[in-house]
Amino acid sequence: LSRQCSRALRTRPAGFNLVVAGNVITELHGEDLQNLLREIEACMAPGAALVIIDPGTKKSSRQLLAVRDAVLQATSLHLCAPCLQSGPCPLGAKDNEWCHEKMFWKPPGMVKAVDAVLPFTKERGIKYSYLTFTRQSLSRLSLYTDCAPETVWRVVSYLIRNRGEERLHVCNGCRRVL
Repeated sequence: LSRQCSRALRTRPAGFNLVVAGNVITELHGEDLQNLLREIEACMAPGAALVIIDPGTKKSSRQLLAVRDAVLQATSLHLCAPCLQSGPCPLGAKDNEWCHEKMFWKPPGMVKAVDAVLPFTKERGIKYSYLTFTRQSLSRLSLYTDCAPETVWRVVSYLIRNRGEERLHVCNGCRRVL
C-alpha cells in the first residue's frame, strides 16, 4: 500500500493544497505509517493542509491518537484542529472517553435500505473523529496572547441533547470536560 500511495502522491509536482485521508491512515503502523506520512508531507504545497478522518468509534479514535503522535514526530506538520495545542492529548489516559463529532443528516433511500439490514442506523447521526494538520504554523491561541493557554477552551463535540439539557464537551489541551 505504501509504495502504491507513494507513486500516486509524486504525480503532482506543484504539491497538493489539501490532502484528505479517510479510513486509511489508522490502519498503518510503525515504519509503514511514518514513511507514508513523510511522503504525504513531501507532496504538500507550502500552505497545504492534511485532514485525517476516521469513524468516531472508541477503537478508531484511540488509533487516531497514535497517528496524531506519529505525525508530530515524523513530520514538520503542525496540529491545527480539533486540538488547540500539540501537547499530549488529555484523553490519551482515559479509556472511557474519546474525541469525536457527530454529523446529522437525512440519508437517501438507498442508505435507508442498507441500514434496514444492519444493526445500526445512520439516521441518528454519523460519528467521526478527525485531525487537521498544516504545513505552516498556525497558533490557535494567537488571538488570546494575554491569556494563559489553559484558560482557552474549544468546543470539541456535537450538541448533546438529553432530558431537556443541552451540553457540549470542551477541551483546553490539558483536560476535556462536559
